[in-house]
Amino acid sequence: MNRILLCINEVEPLLRAEQGKFVLRKKLHSLESLGTSSPFQRKRHHRASEDLSWGVWVTLIGFLVMIKPIREAIPLFMLQFNGLDRPEDRPHTLEWIIKYNIWPGEIMIVFFAHLFLESNQRDLVYILVFVTGVGDGLAEPVGIWLGKHKYMVRSCDADKYYERSFEGSCCVFVVTVATIIMVFTSFATFWQFLVALLTLPMALTLAEAFSPHTMDTPFIMGVGGAMLYAIINLL
Repeated sequence: MNRILLCINEVEPLLRAEQGKFVLRKKLHSLESLGTSSPFQRKRHHRASEDLSWGVWVTLIGFLVMIKPIREAIPLFMLQFNGLDRPEDRPHTLEWIIKYNIWPGEIMIVFFAHLFLESNQRDLVYILVFVTGVGDGLAEPVGIWLGKHKYMVRSCDADKYYERSFEGSCCVFVVTVATIIMVFTSFATFWQFLVALLTLPMALTLAEAFSPHTMDTPFIMGVGGAMLYAIINLL
């Protein structure tokens, strides 16, 4: 226990810096997205959607440990909350991240996993999971630490402009390409694979750049899922 408290004391000052918060926030976001998809590794039948739904429920329950009474009593959970907290989200940090990011994103995963199951192409949902969990998860910290080439974009739901970096956007692009190649056997035809490879990377990169505040996960999944569904049904 003393070692745990010592680690918390060493890490906490880093989280007070905005860069540290962005990094841990995205790491937690990545773990949540990837952890939700774990039932696909165990089940290969129609009950996979039901099992995935339970995985989503457990993920959401995990955020209960960050409510104010619990996090103020246990330093470890306060550390976790500080990794998610951003000045622009206060005092409704948990409401923003759960209501507008985590919850819609989890629904998207279950919805598209079940939709792709109709054509026996359920594993295509991994594209959505990895792009949001890894690509989008890396985009912000990479942009903060390594982003030398900045550009401004306007959110699609407001007049506010946000600063992005080409280095951060490249993370989304590269992860999309890599994931499509990784699941290429899930495409029914070569043309499905080729069209997805030529269109999805740029589309999801733009979706991440123009996504509404805190709603990047459901926005990327919505755009990517709709495009994949059109591709596998039209080609």
